Amino acid sequence: VALALQSASAFDAVEKQATTDGLTGVANRRALDRRLDEAVARAKRSGQPLCVLLTDVDHFKSVNDAWGHATGDEVLKGVAKSLEAQARGTDVVGRLGGEEFVVVCEATDLKGALTGAERMRLAIKGLSFDTAKGPLSVTSSFGVALWMPGESGHDVLERADQQLYKAKQRGRDRVVGD
Repeated sequence: VALALQSASAFDAVEKQATTDGLTGVANRRALDRRLDEAVARAKRSGQPLCVLLTDVDHFKSVNDAWGHATGDEVLKGVAKSLEAQARGTDVVGRLGGEEFVVVCEATDLKGALTGAERMRLAIKGLSFDTAKGPLSVTSSFGVALWMPGESGHDVLERADQQLYKAKQRGRDRVVGD
């Protein structure tokens, strides 16, 4: 029995390493892709709405350049923690890569997703990071897309990316959705 428990514990540890972003503790890209595909499959079966939020930290390169990569890492950890705190228990928060994060919101229409994204944006804007050079705050931009029947997870994520691009074009620190 002890050997079986030890083996199960080791399996859980390996699985967590394989599905979790090492820096931020949220789902990694591989796990995020899988969870998004599963959410799309559920939306197809149930007819429930599904929205994808894509966000990134505005001017993140300048954070790394001016404050250093260690501070940049702290910002990414803080943003991930903030997203998880603002997300519902059923939402999936994951790191797409770099300073980009995704939130998969099942059973959520566009209005609800836009409201949630705005709440997340304000929470990130309210963060303050203590550094050797003094306090640092950041802003974020969000693109929101409602899954449409016939789309794959990749398709809806791509549309969220297009909305994020619009948010950046319109001055950053905002939420844009279709």
